Amino acid sequence: MVAAAVFVAVGSAHSTTGRIVVIPRSPVVGVRAQIEFRGRALLPASRRLILIVSPDTGTAARLRLVRAARGIWRGSFSFPYLGRWRLRVAARRTILAATTVTARAPAASTFQPPGEPGCAPPSPANQTTREARGVAGNGDLWALFFVGFTSARTAVLSPSVVGKRTKIVWRMLGSGDATFTAVAPGGARNAPVNVQLHDGGSTWTRPGDEWGTEFVFSEPGCWQLHAQRSDVAGDLWVLVRS
Repeated sequence: MVAAAVFVAVGSAHSTTGRIVVIPRSPVVGVRAQIEFRGRALLPASRRLILIVSPDTGTAARLRLVRAARGIWRGSFSFPYLGRWRLRVAARRTILAATTVTARAPAASTFQPPGEPGCAPPSPANQTTREARGVAGNGDLWALFFVGFTSARTAVLSPSVVGKRTKIVWRMLGSGDATFTAVAPGGARNAPVNVQLHDGGSTWTRPGDEWGTEFVFSEPGCWQLHAQRSDVAGDLWVLVRS
């Protein structure tokens, strides 16, 4: 299989036109992508850099390139979160090439096996994107956590969560309003501190409508997060360490 690439060339009458190539075309968050600069000029060692600007904060990472062949300089980069990233190569304040690339979420099929009651196991998750996938009657139930996971592939929340507000954004198929409940290890049922429908644009592209919630986990242990709409219900199993 030949990997797809994305590139765009930018130049002027006073600069060498080049291009940036990203393979694959739409890289997966947390998975290294190959990035190349292809140009006619010989880049000095001090200029063999690609400036990579994040979509949310505007902060930049600098990727140093290694010459792979005549006119080709190559490096690799792991995009740490979703969104549209800007890349550019410049020399002496002249932009030689620039492009944008959208980092996408991991495939749903990588979130396995499903979570089970008692967190045996916890629901599948991705430590890089902070997503967890639940089980719902007619399709996916997705949760995006604003705290990190201590496990690479399961929904085990990082330390010092107990007693604090934890923001969780949800995506769920179905129709009608949604209600969310956190069932504690001892069986107590807890409503979210707040819940809000997100009806505007979102860079998070999992299927279904989107809500934002905040929960307070009052004790460590296995928590069942239950989501309910008029025609579908789903559950997510989260292990809270402390």
